[in-house]
Amino acid sequence: MKRNTGCGYGHDKCPPLPPNDEAKSRSLFTETEQLAHKGMEEVNVVLGDVYIQSLTEADFYLPTYATAIKNIEKNVYLTQCKAIPVVDNPKYVKLFVEGYVHKNIQYVEDSYGVVKDYSIDIPFKAYDKVKLANPVDFPFDLGGYSIKDNVLQYRELAKDGMGADRCEFGSLTYELYNEKIHCKLLASAINEIDIVKNFDRCGRFNKVTEKMDITLVIKLSQLQQKKKKKKKKKKKHENGWGTPPNGGCPPAKGNHPPMDGKYPPMNGDTPPGGGYCPQPPKCPKEKKVCPLDSAPAANMTSAKTLFQRFGR
Repeated sequence: MKRNTGCGYGHDKCPPLPPNDEAKSRSLFTETEQLAHKGMEEVNVVLGDVYIQSLTEADFYLPTYATAIKNIEKNVYLTQCKAIPVVDNPKYVKLFVEGYVHKNIQYVEDSYGVVKDYSIDIPFKAYDKVKLANPVDFPFDLGGYSIKDNVLQYRELAKDGMGADRCEFGSLTYELYNEKIHCKLLASAINEIDIVKNFDRCGRFNKVTEKMDITLVIKLSQLQQKKKKKKKKKKKHENGWGTPPNGGCPPAKGNHPPMDGKYPPMNGDTPPGGGYCPQPPKCPKEKKVCPLDSAPAANMTSAKTLFQRFGR
């Protein structure tokens, strides 16, 4: 019997649908409505930075017998990372992670000679239920699941009133298109023990058993619709005569002191002890602010806090 190979095989990615017949149609009425709320925007939300662990054991043989392994370089690569939301609980996902550890092993065959290289890939898997920092978002808050296959059917009564009309019927189906949960590998660590086996008469080995503790940190994110945050307006300084909160220059109306080097209080305020306020130093032209008498002390306090933060 001849094997049917007309459609081919070996598609790794999801292929498009094959061409189909097209029916004649008529569009009679169109209606539009706005569903988005005012002030909404689409932002990339971090669902969580997940710490996941995989315990993997592997056996492999070196191409030739070796007396010692000099070095093993390791690199982690992911081939699959898929997060499936838990039903009725958007704060949890089932995380499926698959990948491999690429190893470059350098070893010697004797007490003298060249160092040989041998590369091998060791697959690993990690499946677990993960709690998220931010919940998964579903379109229109409907849970993310669609209704298809004529689950909700519409039937009309037959003319004789004795049952359903078999020639006229309908159904209700809908699909919700959820934003994908994206994965990004942030960090990886491998803690392993290597056990050599299968020795020859000269004490050389060619079999290695590895027990690996593979730790991954994976960022999960999703494009979600959120309410746009309003920017806070900065309050203008209205202090009359004292030092402004930002350590800047006093208002412009006080920049014209009398001949005696003093100027009257601004905005009707009276300085401590009464009288006139001493003339503050002028602002440098290249900057809009300048320190007052209390600024050095404030700057010293800020510098001390900064040095304490960095542990100096």
